[in-house]
Amino acid sequence: MTTSENYARLIFLLLSSVLTNFFFYFISQIILDKSLSDGLLKLYIYWISLAVFTFFSLSFGVWIVYKIFPNNQVKNIQQSKKQDKKKKNNSLSLPPKNKDQKPHLKILFKGFTKKNFFSQIKDGILLFTCIYIPLDFISYLIPGVLDYSVNSLQVLDLNDPMNYFLYNFPLMIITTLFIHFLVASREEFIYREFFLTIGKEELQSPKVFLYSAILFGLAHFNYIFIPNNIGKSVFYPIWWGFNGLIIGLIAGAYFWGKQKIFPLIFAHWINNTFSAIVVRQYVLGYSFWNYIFIYLYIPVLSLALIFYITRIFKIDHLFKIIKKNVVKYVQSINNWKTLALDFFMIGILWLLLSLI
Repeated sequence: MTTSENYARLIFLLLSSVLTNFFFYFISQIILDKSLSDGLLKLYIYWISLAVFTFFSLSFGVWIVYKIFPNNQVKNIQQSKKQDKKKKNNSLSLPPKNKDQKPHLKILFKGFTKKNFFSQIKDGILLFTCIYIPLDFISYLIPGVLDYSVNSLQVLDLNDPMNYFLYNFPLMIITTLFIHFLVASREEFIYREFFLTIGKEELQSPKVFLYSAILFGLAHFNYIFIPNNIGKSVFYPIWWGFNGLIIGLIAGAYFWGKQKIFPLIFAHWINNTFSAIVVRQYVLGYSFWNYIFIYLYIPVLSLALIFYITRIFKIDHLFKIIKKNVVKYVQSINNWKTLALDFFMIGILWLLLSLI
């Protein structure tokens, strides 16, 4: 199968997912607007529907694309099934099943496993403590970044009934945990589970690894398009894009090595909740250094330091995976056309993913 066909199938897959997502989103908005006036309930249903539509639309995209445009692996599976059926008809005994032949929908969800679940939770805690929180803390040390986050999240829009940041604290925590579990599940499913399984089948391994990380960074660069940020310095969305790229590389390396998605969802979920609390306290007038740093960041950063010193958290193998994929990708670039095609593909995928 030629590279152009692989690219075309991946684009068609995302395009069909976008159209499916648009259809269900449009219907749901009509229902929500006509039947619900309660801001909190509407908020919950909105985020549930967004996550469900994403899972469904990508799954539907995978199913329809591999039905219409099967790749070599799917063709081999289909051929093997036909041969097995013939053997079954001509023999009293059943032919042995090939365990390597898995439908693409099963491949898409293979990272969702309960195996060694408590070990997965431990990995999630380590990623949150040692990677996500230090990166966020460094970001908030840059003058203006925290204010930019407040604008991006539209925390000061008091007339918006779906603005949950300034609810009373217990309700805010419950709502934040609920919403950001869905946000984390949705984003990890798209950028890790989808790209590093289905994408890996269509494109070269190092290429799809870098695509996944870059697109995750670009998703955070999208802050630049929020109306509240018009006229603001372009440095801030570039910084959040870079921050997302680093997270994308590390999270991608973890998934690449472990093939488990729950630790990444857990780390992403708790980090988003933690950041929401930081933003809320900052908006309410609490000093970053005299309150937020002392009561929120010092305990977590102290744990991170302990985990690094005692080697409970080892980042070496993640860096090895990142380095290996980056080196392989650089070696695979034959000429400027190859690089230009990759930039073009990233642009197309960025646009499509922004619509899901």
